[in-house]
Amino acid sequence: MFNCHSNRKDEVDFQIWIAQGKRPYPYRYVITSRLVSGGPQYTVQTRDWRTGSEVPATDFSFKNTTKADKVELKDLKGTEDLPDHFKKGDAK
Repeated sequence: MFNCHSNRKDEVDFQIWIAQGKRPYPYRYVITSRLVSGGPQYTVQTRDWRTGSEVPATDFSFKNTTKADKVELKDLKGTEDLPDHFKKGDAK
């Protein structure tokens, strides 16, 4: 069973669904745009919620399984304030 709490703002609607029971936890978040036609949504749903000592520190350690190389953001082309295809100025 879940409880849903909603909040409406000018730009978006927020929902948070809370799983009920012995250990309530945030089960689902829903964000709905009110500025875009059709009201697109972004939804995140959680499962296997654990806290405190139930979560081993190794769950948050980086594992480079693809043998990727580290790259500095400043060395990448197109990572300035705006992408190359954007124009600065008063254009609307």
